[in-house]
Amino acid sequence: MSLRLLLLLVVLTSLRGWLYAEVSPATTVVVINAASPASERVARHWMALRKIPDAQAVVLTGVPVAHRVTLDEFRRLILAPLEAVLVERKLSEPTTLIAYGPDFPTAITFDDNGLAAGCRSPASLTGLTLLAPLLAAGPRAFTAANANPYAEQPELPGQQANLRALNDPRMAEVDRLLKAKDHAAAEVVLRALAGDIPAPLVLYNLACMEALATREGDALATLSRAIDAGWFDDRHSQRDPDLTALRTHPSWPALIARMQAHFTDITPGPSTPFRHLPARDGSSPGRLAILLGVTSGRGLTVDETIGNLERSVAADGTAPKGTVWFMASNDDARTGPRRWAFAAAAKGLRDLGISAEVRDGVLPPKDAPVIGATIGIADFDWAANGATMLPGAWCDHLTSLGGALQPNGGQTPLTAFLRAGAAGAGGTVAEPLNHPFKFPSAFVHLHRARGLSLVEAVHRTMSGPYQYLVVGDPLSRPWPAASPAP
Repeated sequence: MSLRLLLLLVVLTSLRGWLYAEVSPATTVVVINAASPASERVARHWMALRKIPDAQAVVLTGVPVAHRVTLDEFRRLILAPLEAVLVERKLSEPTTLIAYGPDFPTAITFDDNGLAAGCRSPASLTGLTLLAPLLAAGPRAFTAANANPYAEQPELPGQQANLRALNDPRMAEVDRLLKAKDHAAAEVVLRALAGDIPAPLVLYNLACMEALATREGDALATLSRAIDAGWFDDRHSQRDPDLTALRTHPSWPALIARMQAHFTDITPGPSTPFRHLPARDGSSPGRLAILLGVTSGRGLTVDETIGNLERSVAADGTAPKGTVWFMASNDDARTGPRRWAFAAAAKGLRDLGISAEVRDGVLPPKDAPVIGATIGIADFDWAANGATMLPGAWCDHLTSLGGALQPNGGQTPLTAFLRAGAAGAGGTVAEPLNHPFKFPSAFVHLHRARGLSLVEAVHRTMSGPYQYLVVGDPLSRPWPAASPAP
């Protein structure tokens, strides 16, 4: 059974409704750590660049210049005093974005006792600022795969039929029988269910049962029906032990090609502006958040950080002529979870007249102009590769420690993209177990091209953001703002 597709369906269909407003300098509050001259200098310079009034700066005292703090310290030293100032200045309701200066704690530790492996401590500064209304409910709430109600809901091939099947009580019975390894009984239930709801997920699992029963001809025919209905998970199909007997059949390559052809049938959600999640029971509202730069640990110098922010602001509205690169490395644990959206995102960008390439490899080719890149690899050397980062670019790589910015954090940090000149980058502050909902999907580049700000586009494509740290210029907008796409 494809657990990855099942999980994606659950995430995409359990998100709540939303109200929207614009993220702009007028709705931005900049937070400065009084203990750090770097925080003051970078934040004030960016405010001048973006013409943000001094009244929208909040200087917090008592915040340690440290990599980690506890959840209690985060709420007591950062969220609570920040909200008190915003209420006093009558800025709480209009504020949709919190831009932190450098030298705020980036990792927030919490008690993860009893939680699943994918819900472990720590969380990120930016993730928990967005999810602030959920903090009082505890870690099970803010670590949930669908915690971010702003996340989009792409339409997947066969999605509606799959949802009907998932809501049928017989799917729970199938799950019980599969866990008991009673494949014959599971096949009987799946066959009846497929007669009523011929969903891709049902037909795929029926093909698995037929293959395990050594009825290869039936299994191939049923798998073909599953593909016709919308089954597209080629990577899972090529590794599923249930289908081992089918992979030597002459028709197998054609079946895989038909699955891959469905990639362009995936439809992203609209590029909808953001409004903060309302506060609950005296909590802080949920707002988009970003760290303007990293000037300690594995970060850049203050001057380099300021230079990057200046480049980003200058790139606004320029419609740069670079290419967005979707790189499929041979590290499938990292590339695989986001590969499902590569083709559809590239097609959407090309339809807007923006160059986009899906390529095998680790990084864009030498001398390639890069306005965006989604890659998946633990370590890389951007400078040695020779690609050219254009002002305004967003880049990230799905890896375990991209957001671990303390010295000796391990793996290539997100700041490698900033050092190359990107306007923004992100990564998780701890092991994410490569769950796709913890990272922006490939559609982040499409939402930027449709005119969303960088910080909106990133969070629009990530339904479980609690571990993800976002760094850079939140208001970066190389393509002019436009009406939300249908």
